[in-house]
Amino acid sequence: MRHRPWTAVCAALALATAGAAEAATVAVHGTVSQGYLRSSGYDYLTQDTKQGTFAFNEGIINFSGHVDDRTRVGLQLLGRDLGSAGNGEVIVDWAFGDYRWRDGIGFRVGKVKVPLGLYNKTRDVDAVRTAILLPQSVYSEAFRNIATAVQGAGVYGNLPVGSGSVDYEVCVGTVEMGSSRFLSNEMTGLVPAAPMLSYTVEDHIGTSAQVIWNTPAEGLRVGSTWSSLDIAAVGTFALGAPTPWTIDLDTRARSVVVLSADYMRGPATLAAEYTRYTVDVEWTNIPFPDGMGGLVPVSASVEDRRGGYYGQGSYRVDPRLEFGAYYSVFHPDWRDRDGVDSGLGHRAWQKDLALTARVDVTANWILKIEGHLMDGAGDVLPALNPGGLDSRTWRMFAVKSTFNF
Repeated sequence: MRHRPWTAVCAALALATAGAAEAATVAVHGTVSQGYLRSSGYDYLTQDTKQGTFAFNEGIINFSGHVDDRTRVGLQLLGRDLGSAGNGEVIVDWAFGDYRWRDGIGFRVGKVKVPLGLYNKTRDVDAVRTAILLPQSVYSEAFRNIATAVQGAGVYGNLPVGSGSVDYEVCVGTVEMGSSRFLSNEMTGLVPAAPMLSYTVEDHIGTSAQVIWNTPAEGLRVGSTWSSLDIAAVGTFALGAPTPWTIDLDTRARSVVVLSADYMRGPATLAAEYTRYTVDVEWTNIPFPDGMGGLVPVSASVEDRRGGYYGQGSYRVDPRLEFGAYYSVFHPDWRDRDGVDSGLGHRAWQKDLALTARVDVTANWILKIEGHLMDGAGDVLPALNPGGLDSRTWRMFAVKSTFNF
């Protein structure tokens, strides 16, 4: 496994759990899933979706146990594949010690899951949701590795407020970038004619804070999340020079805000979320023609102001059959939502109407089928579609089989 620093953490957690074997039972759970994606217009989320791809799978196993009434330890190993993302590499998805002093306050140390919206902490648990693909306006697959966890510490708790209560959580630490290709795709676009030789992330510190109000109305929750992230990355390119050309990328996500609400009553669930990014990006040492056949370094900066929202609902018809739908809207720049000022046209938005059917074949086997009607190409990566982004309307199809134990 590539992430060797976590070997010691895994061993420590295993020993701690084993040492408490007389006082508690170690719980072992896991998931194995295989999916298929096909798009009518673009290679979306990963390459080869226009031709159809089975490079869409996950394998998860987790272990957890209580050392005493207040202390819990656990870890989860994850291997996933979404085209070039993951490639089946096994990583420690989370691993922490948790001490709950009282209902109002607890502490976690290790690789801690990041609270972001309603579903980020459970996005790898396919059984708890209806949809195959979460709404990309809020839960972008491009940012999944960045938003999953931090190597650091967190504090959390539940506080009574009137006839309701408030759940809160704050965490801070180093973000493990893993095999995320989003930033490297952004950097590749600066030098499209030259191959990238290497790509490394040098610094990546993240902070996240969430508050969710469990209202007096039964089944209704509302909340908000704030996150920030600083990343420094370096890419080297072959430009025919004696030594590779190096480009530096500094990204400061000053704020990522998510406003959330959901309502559960009987077999029905409704949810809606809204997100907005305030990100400053700066590139230095970009190669630029000097007009005499050579290259000179220049700098550039951009304000990334993406954002979006969605509304969704699901209804369980019987214990084995559930239907769901959502409408998701994403804008790469929420200041230019119609694409008139920038001339982007339909690349200034992406609207996604998704319909899902879920069948619980057995208590441990789930089948899902999902269709997406797309309007716009605001979330489509040009790096995966060198032929251009000319189609305004297109479709996406997904199917997924998941086994849980």
